[in-house]
Amino acid sequence: DLEASLLAGYKKMLNKRKPFPRADMLQHLTLEGQSFTGIKLPITALPCNEIEKGIAIGNNGLAASATTKKNLTQSVREALTRDEPMVVISRIEEEDHPAFDKTGGTAYGCFAAPDIPAFTTLGVYGGVVLRAEEAAMRKEESKDSDRYLYDLSLYREAGKGGGGLFCLDGFNLRSEMGMVNDYRNFPPEQEKTPNARAEECLLWSVPSVVLVAVRKINKGEEILSDYGPQYWATKHFEK
Repeated sequence: DLEASLLAGYKKMLNKRKPFPRADMLQHLTLEGQSFTGIKLPITALPCNEIEKGIAIGNNGLAASATTKKNLTQSVREALTRDEPMVVISRIEEEDHPAFDKTGGTAYGCFAAPDIPAFTTLGVYGGVVLRAEEAAMRKEESKDSDRYLYDLSLYREAGKGGGGLFCLDGFNLRSEMGMVNDYRNFPPEQEKTPNARAEECLLWSVPSVVLVAVRKINKGEEILSDYGPQYWATKHFEK
């Protein structure tokens, strides 16, 4: 079983490197008969400087300089230790909203709980690390699963995983960040732009994705990111 092999190899790597300063930082979850290990949030047992030592930010995206990388590291640390979420999840009721389910199902969106300053890390994207082959299989099983997949290029570039491509799959083990909708396809009078973007990082060697506000987001405003044009091209092709 590919996924079981991946998880076993990944756990072996973590056990060998022992990246976590405390065992109580981890939580163990079971889903559909499979066991998963992840970081338990919020982190309360470590001082701020120790937490920041465990955060590695890539050189792409918002972290274009040493200063912005340091600021983003601090922002991620704040998200890891935050008691109250920055967002609330609400049902999408407006029929002209692109995420509205016209088949009678339920659709949700992610909205700012307080006013959120620019460059605030909104939260960690929950999910399972998969090989690209396994992610492709899941796409075949569910047409909606690609909405929750992020390629982990930072993990590959760091020389881990045998140089192969890995993905973060938030389809089943998603967090609030998995409820963020795309900014496209709103009515012309409601045209939107992304107010958040995904940033890759390593958290104690665990490949991760966080969502960061790219501008001030007002209380009650929907959090919107960019799924990329390929997502919508696929959806139109399926229709």
